[in-house]
Amino acid sequence: MLVNQADLTQTLFVCDTRKLASNLATNTKVIAGDVFNLKQVQQAVQGQDIAKLRMY
Repeated sequence: MLVNQADLTQTLFVCDTRKLASNLATNTKVIAGDVFNLKQVQQAVQGQDIAKLRMY
């Protein structure tokens, strides 16, 4: 899995950081924001090689 590769960084864009597990991989960056705010989403994915949007 990509998350297990130390030379890669994953960025999580979430609305509520309290719902995240406390044992995130060390190569994880967390950004809190509103998925319905286009500017926030654009800023979060800037410079990312892969972006996946999941809303539920």
